[in-house]
Amino acid sequence: MTGGEGAGSFSLSLFQTVNPSTIDIGITKIAQPATSGSGMLAKVQFVCSASKEVRFSIANVTAVDPSGAPIQLDTAGTSVVVSSAPSISPVASAHVRPRVPFWVDVKVGETKAVTGLYGISFKLKCNESFCTYAEGNAAPGEFLGSGQLTFVRTVDQ
Repeated sequence: MTGGEGAGSFSLSLFQTVNPSTIDIGITKIAQPATSGSGMLAKVQFVCSASKEVRFSIANVTAVDPSGAPIQLDTAGTSVVVSSAPSISPVASAHVRPRVPFWVDVKVGETKAVTGLYGISFKLKCNESFCTYAEGNAAPGEFLGSGQLTFVRTVDQ
């Protein structure tokens, strides 16, 4: 683990398959001190047999401090697009603070490299009206290299 304070190498882990698409995970330290900070808590490998968008969620969370007192954690989900074609997708931090600007990166070819891309246009849309584009804050990424012509406009729909 990186980024955590007190992250020891002593832990007890339990992984139990509930059904083919759900795994129950329990991880606890077996020696003090408790860990503070941020980092990867677990990693789980899945295999999808069809091309489709799938959602992952976290439920039934119980987190405690060394005395057994509960620690409140907000849960978030994520979507994964399973496809054999090159992809384009928005990527952002899973959690951001209200009224603090954040960037959404648009990535291409993450699962399969795109071949021969010369130009592209797309709409990046948020599904919530309280989350709005910060006017004047869009920029091309490095994928297409130098000498790019970029056009950005706000669209009502």
